[in-house]
Amino acid sequence: MAPPVKPRTVAWAIVALWLSYGAAFAAAAINFRYPLTLIPANQTANGLSILLVTLIVGELCLAALTYFVASGQAWARLIYTVLLALRTAVAILNLSHWRHLDDPVTLMGAVSLVCAYVAMYWLFTDPGRSWFKR
Repeated sequence: MAPPVKPRTVAWAIVALWLSYGAAFAAAAINFRYPLTLIPANQTANGLSILLVTLIVGELCLAALTYFVASGQAWARLIYTVLLALRTAVAILNLSHWRHLDDPVTLMGAVSLVCAYVAMYWLFTDPGRSWFKR
């Protein structure tokens, strides 16, 4: 029996997730300079190493999660939804920064959130919802 064909909305949702991932990565890369000011001068190398490892591991986890969503794993879709809820909570707590959309980090963060919400909409409405229930 042939596997069910992936609906077009699911394919577009995966594109939106990759765009969201890319925008979030770009924002993190642009904003990378800020945490360095929080690390004491005598611990800069150690702090930078920890920061880089954390960033790389987090990005790899998101890439793997996106891959599993694309392959139809319902658990990955659920984890992505929980992560989006947490990102939304952080965005609401930092709402005062959102008025500065001329800042590249804020703009990339906004693009990332919008892409993620569009993707979740496509994944949780039919035909996407039905495809995950197969």
